[in-house]
Amino acid sequence: MNILALDPGPEKTAWVLYGPQSRTSEMCAPLKWGYEANENVTRLRFYEGYKGPRVAIEEVVSYGLGFDKHLRNTIAWAGVFAYLWGGADAVNGSTDSVTWVTRAQVKRFFGIAPQMNADASIRKALIDEFGGRRAIQGPQKCEACKGRGKTGLGKKRTDCPRCEGSGRGAPAGLLYGLSGDCWSALAVAITAASTSAPE
Repeated sequence: MNILALDPGPEKTAWVLYGPQSRTSEMCAPLKWGYEANENVTRLRFYEGYKGPRVAIEEVVSYGLGFDKHLRNTIAWAGVFAYLWGGADAVNGSTDSVTWVTRAQVKRFFGIAPQMNADASIRKALIDEFGGRRAIQGPQKCEACKGRGKTGLGKKRTDCPRCEGSGRGAPAGLLYGLSGDCWSALAVAITAASTSAPE
């Protein structure tokens, strides 16, 4: 089952579609992600006939900060997303289709102490979860042909037997290209998939 995880903001929202890497694989990973205007997030569709996955939304809770327009708009958009994918019941708490996940739940799940910097610690925990530095590494050039796709000299140049002429070596890591608030959205997805979030 795919999970669409959202880290709402007052104008833009980070999202991650998290699920099995293939029909035969049970290993889950981020499949797609983005950071876009809230109106665009309400129209996310990933394939024809898309009905929508389970949705996990990072819940805004009081951290002892003042309540300003930024926070009010973030909470309002979180409610819009919950209503859109889960109806009125989802606005009030977790349902079968919408799960609310707090930052405290994410930190507990990843074993991060309450006083630690959450964003940096969560990013490090996610990278470790998916195999360390290799997970964020970009696509590599073929070592045999140095990315050229050909070997040999002059008229005797032929397609590289190792990469079959593509010039590509190891593919990009599962988390390559993930940035900003999408890290938080991925942490919300994994927490929602692995725990039953209380209302």
